[in-house]
Amino acid sequence: PPFPFDLGTLQNEAYNLFKYTPRRTMSIAQQLYLNALISYPRTDSQKLPSTIGYKMILKNLSKAEEYKRLTSELLAQQTLRPNEGKKDDPAHPAIYPTGNLPEKGLETSQRKIWDLVARRFMSVFGESAVKQSMKVCLAVDGHHFYFDGRRILTEAWMHYYEPYVRFEEVILPPIKEGQPVNIKRIVLESLLTEPPSRYNPSSLLREMEETGIGTKATRADTIQTLYD
Repeated sequence: PPFPFDLGTLQNEAYNLFKYTPRRTMSIAQQLYLNALISYPRTDSQKLPSTIGYKMILKNLSKAEEYKRLTSELLAQQTLRPNEGKKDDPAHPAIYPTGNLPEKGLETSQRKIWDLVARRFMSVFGESAVKQSMKVCLAVDGHHFYFDGRRILTEAWMHYYEPYVRFEEVILPPIKEGQPVNIKRIVLESLLTEPPSRYNPSSLLREMEETGIGTKATRADTIQTLYD
């Protein structure tokens, strides 16, 4: 399962999913916090202490129709233990939904971020997913050609984080070892290596975090200033 959101991972996820800049995500999260829908967003923590009341939050989220089935599955577990990361913040825990439900007046962007935080919170209590990968080797006149396949066998935590899970399945046809195959055509391609891609708000934010540039409160504004 993934880790709970700290501010940086929330901003990265929101950019990858919705193309929201770090500053916009910070602004939306701050508004959700002021509306008592999520916890304090300016945090570096990936920890969820039990004192926040896992079960009470899930019970309150169950009042929303879209979460009713998911929360009931989690509440049926004997123990709730979140998958936590190493990062800690002595002042604030990771970002989590308070359990309060938003009113109809929420803007689309606010509802998206709130839903993302809620589903991330549920997913950290899920079991590990099981993926299957297969590498196939074709031998043609002493030359070896490889291709890969992958698929999900057990969704587990992914079930709670949909539709935000990003995993592309490559389903292979039934293949047996030693099976002969027919060659339809051979294509020779000439390719060149490409330089590293340019920074986007998400990758620049990660680089700033890793190199210790700025703080969780200033990085979004620094990036926006560069773009402006």
